[in-house]
Amino acid sequence: MSRLGMVTLVVVAVARFQASWLFSLAIGIVTGVIISFIIVAINKINGERGDKRSA
Repeated sequence: MSRLGMVTLVVVAVARFQASWLFSLAIGIVTGVIISFIIVAINKINGERGDKRSA
């Protein structure tokens, strides 16, 4: 939950002081979320595959 609060704080600060950066900030946040989901999916797939072989 604190991570969401920090992201909200950054978005509000950027909107207040550097509104021209909002689009770039949004692209960066979306890219980070997508990369995180991809890494989690790869680790989950590799972990499940390893569990099936060892069982």
